[in-house]
Amino acid sequence: MNNFDLRKYLAEGRLLKENQLMDDILQNQSEVEKQLDTKLKNFKIAGDDKVLTAVDPEEFTVYAFKYADKAGEDFKSDEGYDSEIITIDGKKIAVTVGNI
Repeated sequence: MNNFDLRKYLAEGRLLKENQLMDDILQNQSEVEKQLDTKLKNFKIAGDDKVLTAVDPEEFTVYAFKYADKAGEDFKSDEGYDSEIITIDGKKIAVTVGNI
């Protein structure tokens, strides 16, 4: 155990959770788009709090995604709009919508 790096272990665990959210959204993209009534592109992990984002370039909107149990009450769009909850593959996901 002399070579065990706790910081690296924790960082990799966080990355796995972020990638899991992206996987859940991408694997169910058509259902996500149906529930949000939009077409999404340019998925990426962004910001200090590592939020999954995607854009609808035709509507000039950006969508941010977090698992609902991790989102908290302060998960709002930059404009201050509250998040909505969608259910994808049995998982509750908080989504905010804002302007690009």
